Amino acid sequence: MAKITAVLYMKKLNQRDSAHDHLTERLPLPEYYGRNLDALHDCLTEMDDAEIVVLDTDQADGYGERVLQVLSDSALENEGLRLHLTTPLVTDDLTDAF
Repeated sequence: MAKITAVLYMKKLNQRDSAHDHLTERLPLPEYYGRNLDALHDCLTEMDDAEIVVLDTDQADGYGERVLQVLSDSALENEGLRLHLTTPLVTDDLTDAF
């Protein structure tokens, strides 16, 4: 199977319907994907050679926090799934450090 690379945007994962729309657009989920977190977990733990990047995780809210938990749990259970969570770099914080 070819390597799977997907970039997910946190702001699109915070509401249930938009989250599952975004996930089905970005990940190679099967047609029978049930559009719920249990189904997402099942699909993610079966992926092989996959890398998922989630941008702006500091914007996680409500349902998005649950999606992040499922992504994290799935990556821990599946060696073939690598997960990268990112937050934006705030330059003001760096200026104060120097």
